[in-house]
Amino acid sequence: MTSHVVIVGGGFGGLRTARLLARWATRPLSITLIDRTPWHLLRPKLPQAIGGRVACAVRLPLAALPADTGVRVITGNVAALDPGERRVVWEGGTLDADVVVLAVGGERGVPAGLADEPDAVLPVWDFDQACGIRRRVAFLADPRRRRRSTDGRVIVIGGGFVGVEVAAEAEARLRRLVGAADAPAVTLVEEASRILPRLSAWAGRVATRPLAALGVEVITGVRVVRVSGGRVQLADGQVLEAGTVMWAGGEIRAPHVAVAAGLTDATGRIPVTPTLETLQYPGVFALGDCAYRVDCGAEACEPSAHRAEREAVTAAHNVLARILGGVLRASPPGQDVYAVCIGPGYGLLEVGALRLAGRGAVAVKELAMVRHLAGCGYAVLRDALSRVVIDALRPTTWDQDPLPDGVVGCTAVVGRG
Repeated sequence: MTSHVVIVGGGFGGLRTARLLARWATRPLSITLIDRTPWHLLRPKLPQAIGGRVACAVRLPLAALPADTGVRVITGNVAALDPGERRVVWEGGTLDADVVVLAVGGERGVPAGLADEPDAVLPVWDFDQACGIRRRVAFLADPRRRRRSTDGRVIVIGGGFVGVEVAAEAEARLRRLVGAADAPAVTLVEEASRILPRLSAWAGRVATRPLAALGVEVITGVRVVRVSGGRVQLADGQVLEAGTVMWAGGEIRAPHVAVAAGLTDATGRIPVTPTLETLQYPGVFALGDCAYRVDCGAEACEPSAHRAEREAVTAAHNVLARILGGVLRASPPGQDVYAVCIGPGYGLLEVGALRLAGRGAVAVKELAMVRHLAGCGYAVLRDALSRVVIDALRPTTWDQDPLPDGVVGCTAVVGRG
């Protein structure tokens, strides 16, 4: 008898869970992976895409990645979840499963009421947004190269991982395009008392130096309360003026479909047991950015691609245990790896008490991406390695034109069905 598993979400956690289940299954198992887009987004690469160091090659065709495993891939919006019945309702029909895995990622939106106009603040969380900001940075540089007047000042709101990387990449690219003397100013604003508040005080101190060397101004300890007409008002009364305002702040929350199903709590994420099973519904697992372990707390379960892939190993084991009547095991307490690139050639790495700054940290982050691509299969690694990793390290390829469709081909994999 064939058992059915439905995985919702084709990000780092969902994709790895699907591939591991296909590899480990010892009895007939039907695996369906559904995502709202046909792409697997390499989200850690979005800042480099904004900075022109990769040619917007930060997404891969999702159907190609598990094509050598027999996993069925569906593209469509999930309209509803019925966790009690282990049912997924999508725009093309209904999927019933023996086990459901939710790897739906997280969402961050610009707070309602922050800006007078919807386009006054540009979020940086998905592919289309990142490519739009990439074009915006090029636009800011172009008039200055022609000595035309334009307001090139940039403000990035949110000094966490993404905000620090985006501010550094934007400033570095503007300097490459127009020269250090004429480059527009980039200002990074963080509500907490220091940047990178999720990391140690050491990380905040060390990250400030390369940002200053690039020309990024850092303002901490103050909240942005309003954006109107190119003016950014801070809670302490300061008013900053800028032609471009980017949003990289806010807390990650699970998508609305998980909220509507009653799976989230006051944190906006899905609480799960140490085995990654939801609290109320056996046979429904959640992992990655959308979820957190109640025994650890939401603050300790930092959303990251590394954590999602690590949890995928536990999720795949426990899905099979649930189907076969085996023993579920707790997700091991592995150390989270935090690697932040602060412009070309400089980064920070923090793993527990281990701390590293400089080019070595950059290498670790790029090697993590190589590992992820290799886990998707040799053909994917072969086709994506240059565009996704090597180009980001070679100055001769920076500021290249983006790929026409923004996608690494992976054509060798697609034909395997």
